[in-house]
Order: sequence, then C-alpha cells, then structure tokens
Amino acid sequence: MTEKDLKTFLLAQIDEINRYKWIESEKRSFDIGFQQAAKEWISQYSSTFKDYWVGRCQSSHLFRKKA
Repeated sequence: MTEKDLKTFLLAQIDEINRYKWIESEKRSFDIGFQQAAKEWISQYSSTFKDYWVGRCQSSHLFRKKA
C-alpha cells in the first residue's frame, strides 16, 4: 500500500467516525465529541470497515503487494 492509499483509507475512517459522532450525538441530544465517537466507532465498527474497504479495493490497486 502506498502512502497515498493509506491516507485515503485513514481519511475514509475519519469520515465514518464523524458520521457516527453526528448520529450518536443526535440520538443522545448532546455532542459526544470526536474522542468518544472514535473510541466507540473503533470498538464497534473498525474491523468490519477494514474488511469492507479491503474487499472494495481488491479489484483496484489498493492493498495489492508490489512485485
């Protein structure tokens, strides 16, 4: 994985955490904050997200080993 690929993957995770933060803050009627949202999202969704991301990228150049 190149540095650019890693950056894209990390930014996608941050987007998902921000989406989670917004949804959970709305449910709870207060801002849970990024740190709390990140802790919760990582424990609940990061593994599934990685599997999804790798599967989605199998046909592209992402996550391919260089020869």
